[in-house]
Amino acid sequence: MRLAGVVRGGVIVPSWFSRHTPRMLKSRTLALLPVVALVAAACGAAAPAAPPPAPTTPVAVGTPAAIATPVAAATAGPVTSAAAGTPMAALAPWQTATLIDVRSGESFTIADLAGSVVVIEPMAIWCTNCLRQQRAVAKALAALEGEDVVYISLDVDPSERPADLAAYADEHGFDWRFVVADRDLARLLAGDLGDQVLSPPSTPKIIVTPDGQVIGPDFGMADAAAVEAEIRAHLS
Repeated sequence: MRLAGVVRGGVIVPSWFSRHTPRMLKSRTLALLPVVALVAAACGAAAPAAPPPAPTTPVAVGTPAAIATPVAAATAGPVTSAAAGTPMAALAPWQTATLIDVRSGESFTIADLAGSVVVIEPMAIWCTNCLRQQRAVAKALAALEGEDVVYISLDVDPSERPADLAAYADEHGFDWRFVVADRDLARLLAGDLGDQVLSPPSTPKIIVTPDGQVIGPDFGMADAAAVEAEIRAHLS
């Protein structure tokens, strides 16, 4: 069969096959398009899409705390008053420092006095405001006789000697506890309660309640009635 055509009068006349082949190919191509589409769809269904990558948890770097497993810090349990059997507030370092009564030589700490109302009065022998305040305190303590109150005059001038402080207390007839604070104790007080607590002329007063709460410091002169009322407010 001749595919190209025949020559008639010098002109090539296409054969029937060559004339109809493009049309036939086009028809067959169109007929195959749905089949191709079905095959492509089947292939797509047979190969499911890959799942998305699993999320990653960011890892902090730079500090050991961000990497290590957290561990709860050990904390001390509540301090308990042996006398009252009640939970105590956390103790400041100055409350556990050893104090020495300049007249009796007795050693004690503020923590040892748990269950009592404790009043601490920073003072100095040379402080005239302190002497005036202590005279009012003497009257207040007389009115509070029999109550569970411990009053401590704490000399915060490190240059003053225990023997001189004892003589001062005896001279004025003051019968409560007098203590000389060393430099370490003075620093602990100032660090916790502020520098003014070491200024005797401002007549600072600190109260520790029977359950260990620290009140103050308060500053300024108070008469005997005011001192008594303030102490009574904290008696259990």
